[in-house]
Amino acid sequence: MASVARRTVTGFAIGAGCALLLWLDTLTDAGYVLWSAIPVLALVSVWELARMGELAGRRLELSFGLAAISAFGLLFWFDRLGVGDEPTRRLGLLYLAAALVCALVQGITGPRARLAYHAGLAAWVIAPFAGLIPFTLESGHRALVALIVLSKVGDVFGYYVGRKLGRTHPFPNLSKGKTTAGCVASLVAGTVFGGGLSLAGLLPEGSLGILGGFLAGFVLNVCAQGGDLLESWVKRRAGVKDSGRLMGASGGLLDVVDSLLLTVPAAVVLWSWIFR
Repeated sequence: MASVARRTVTGFAIGAGCALLLWLDTLTDAGYVLWSAIPVLALVSVWELARMGELAGRRLELSFGLAAISAFGLLFWFDRLGVGDEPTRRLGLLYLAAALVCALVQGITGPRARLAYHAGLAAWVIAPFAGLIPFTLESGHRALVALIVLSKVGDVFGYYVGRKLGRTHPFPNLSKGKTTAGCVASLVAGTVFGGGLSLAGLLPEGSLGILGGFLAGFVLNVCAQGGDLLESWVKRRAGVKDSGRLMGASGGLLDVVDSLLLTVPAAVVLWSWIFR
């Protein structure tokens, strides 16, 4: 019970911190808080990734950090040029390609495979963070709040329902703590919250109406659970239980944002289609 309480307190603290950053960003016209906070989070995440288990000692911090700085520099250049949403979609497609590379090279050895794997890991973390900025500038703060809520609400319901009712473990080789009951509760919660956020006006009014909210909640929850499993796979390869200790009982920063690493690219690619 003590671990549950610690995770709950940590979760509320993280939520309060995110709410404060979003509120501060609404006070500026150019999104200065987004342009300041998100690159820092990306740099902390790639540093954490480079220090994770068997990845530590390969001196990846510099290359990962330069990749992150280059990505945000390119994004800033796009923004200053006034380029539209096409670069945003490219970021999402880049991420999906990187995740595919990671999956394909998991059983391959050799220097080229390691290079491809490390490049895939860097893109896996950097691209979603980079995609958050144009997504917010194009869709607004309400859309960002909805994206974060739909990415994380399933974690909350899945965790507590799984601990209470979970008996079977559908992914024992990836995540021993994930239960069937927790996965179902997470999916139901994400879908219902999607409809609720649509009624609350946090999601755009599309041709599908509230069904668009349910669809967004369903799709983002599937991606959120996939992101959690993908991070578990990376941690298993690295030989660690948590990505770090930065977030206390919740582990490292990557353990907190893991669901966003898939939901952000999905939203970037699908948002305008769902809410057209």
